[in-house]
Amino acid sequence: MSEIPQEKMEGGGHKDLFIDYPRPFPTAAEKWEVPTEEFLEASSGVVTILDSLGVLFYFPRSDVNTNVTHLKEFYAKDREKYSTLKSIVESEGSIEGPGTHRLLYLKRGLELTFLFFRYVLEDYDTGVRSEGTQDIIRRAYEETLEKHHLWIVRNTAQVPSVRSLSTVVSCDACVLVHEARNSRMGRSHEAHLMLFSIAPSRNGMISCLTYGGEGPETEKQVMENMRAWLANFSPCLEEVKDLFNSKGLESEESVVESAEN
Repeated sequence: MSEIPQEKMEGGGHKDLFIDYPRPFPTAAEKWEVPTEEFLEASSGVVTILDSLGVLFYFPRSDVNTNVTHLKEFYAKDREKYSTLKSIVESEGSIEGPGTHRLLYLKRGLELTFLFFRYVLEDYDTGVRSEGTQDIIRRAYEETLEKHHLWIVRNTAQVPSVRSLSTVVSCDACVLVHEARNSRMGRSHEAHLMLFSIAPSRNGMISCLTYGGEGPETEKQVMENMRAWLANFSPCLEEVKDLFNSKGLESEESVVESAEN
């Protein structure tokens, strides 16, 4: 997670990660026919956004990045056969299939990301504008990943050492991630609550998303760009969610079974 330099647009104002998003999420030509290559390229952009927000998002950022990488390798084996997400899921027919399994985990990471930013935008639109983002990320987590507790177990094994993290986050944050990684707390809800305590402030989040920008005009600008990004993100994500739900691959039985593999 590297430091992001300040960047300004011609004519004033700060650029942001939403207006700089590399590839839009694709539109399905038919039901569930989400183009695989375009979807994975768009999902890669999520990694950059999560990366900007620091260590709090290390787990979902790592999960999205890992699953995109594996799915790209899977897709490259037979681009014609796996040209859409529907073709991946239907050709494997089970959550045990490597492509379907990875897509399930990618979907969950994307759901968390989408809800977090949707609630940030709602907070802004209603005029609440909370000083911190702890309650927002907690709400998004509780509605998406909380029921998949084993998700954190798999990811805590991937967290780098405190020494390597110390170059990019505060000492306190390093200690929290170290504890979540190495203690039994990594298996519980308490580990997530511990990490929520280092969620960025609202102003800090705006600064991260705008390459160091600040002030009400910068916030207004990034919120409008976030709104457009979510409008593009939402229908594609709904297609993927509907695909898994319709195939019975997001049941509680499937959740437990897939998490243990």
